Amino acid sequence: MINGSWRSCLLAVGLAITLLAAIAVLQNVSAQKPSTAVPAGIHRLTDIDMTLRELPNPDACPSCSARGAGTMLTVPSTGATPGMQSAGSSLSSPTDSVSGVRFVHVATTENISSNLTYIDHYLTNDNPSAVIFVTQNKNPGGAFSPNFVHSLGVLYSSSEKKWAIFAQYYSDTIPIGASFNVLIPDPGANVFIHGANILNTDEYYTIIDHPLTNDNPAARLFITQNWNPGGVGGVYNDNPIGAYYWPFVEKWLIANQHYNDDMPIGAAFNVLVSELGARDVFTHVTTAENCAGYSTWIDHPLTNGNPNALLYVTHSRPHEGGNTNNHPTGVRYSVVDGKWGI
Repeated sequence: MINGSWRSCLLAVGLAITLLAAIAVLQNVSAQKPSTAVPAGIHRLTDIDMTLRELPNPDACPSCSARGAGTMLTVPSTGATPGMQSAGSSLSSPTDSVSGVRFVHVATTENISSNLTYIDHYLTNDNPSAVIFVTQNKNPGGAFSPNFVHSLGVLYSSSEKKWAIFAQYYSDTIPIGASFNVLIPDPGANVFIHGANILNTDEYYTIIDHPLTNDNPAARLFITQNWNPGGVGGVYNDNPIGAYYWPFVEKWLIANQHYNDDMPIGAAFNVLVSELGARDVFTHVTTAENCAGYSTWIDHPLTNGNPNALLYVTHSRPHEGGNTNNHPTGVRYSVVDGKWGI
């Protein structure tokens, strides 16, 4: 059962502060027509012609997903009843979805190399300037995959000419079958790379200076660590990270969740600022009612009963108060209760 007591959650994580951690969630639950502008089998977030209400289960549409060796591509769906809300989550008024390509990457013997797994995708191959976002998915489609609880990042291999998902702790080997939700957003002003330098970094955090986020506590950010933007450099930061808004400077910052660990100079981060009112972006807040064991369970009309949803999560604290979550995060689906958990 996913409903747990305050005590069960507190015992699992050891810290009550995690019960109020706000987590931004970007999910993919739609069906749409394939785009003729890209190779066959690849679907883009355009020309949407079906809503979640019309197709609650993407498996009902065989043409809505494509599978290949080591990679499962699920076509996003969008659409929801305007103004729908659920406990612990808020849904903005619907506008255009966050645009890009989203799929599940599965680690296999062919694409694993120690602590990393190579992505094979036409948008990222031989493209060191690609900007990629990842979240671990414990059981895509409701199927089992092994646990891999580590701080993640992406890196570009100049020898393989491919991007890879990697564990920041380099001695940990990625297990076969580990699955990751991958988002490759369309280029735009809302997609950029932030670098930590001596001017914007202090102690455990680095401050973002960007017109879309400055003086904007309502901004919703998704962040993935980037080891070597443009294929240059390489800085590890073995730390779970979060996005916090600092009212004193009216800017957002990226913070290590372990406050005793300094943010390394040279660390880099892929940042996506969701479009205002994007229909598939919402905020989930951990409460005593939705927390059980080591998970907090999402109750939202776009994800309930949909094991094919793709979720991308970043811990967020959009105002003073709230709490931190100093653990790596991933998502998993309960086939018993029909809900996703973080």
